[in-house]
Amino acid sequence: MYMSHLDEMERNRNAKALQRVLLSVAVFGTMVAVLGGVAYVGLSGMSMDMSHLIPNPPTMVQ
Repeated sequence: MYMSHLDEMERNRNAKALQRVLLSVAVFGTMVAVLGGVAYVGLSGMSMDMSHLIPNPPTMVQ
C-alpha cells in the first residue's frame, strides 16, 4: 500500500512537471505570436504611403 502511494505521488509529480512545461511552451508561443504580429503591423505600416507626413517643399515668391 505504501509503495502504491509513492508511485501515485511520483506519477502526480511527473504530470505536474509536464503541465508546467506545456504551459511554458504555450506562454512562450503566445508571446512570439504577439511580438510577430506587432512587428508585422509595424513593418507593413512602414511600407505605406507616407507623403501626408512630409511637408510640401517651400515655393519661391517672386
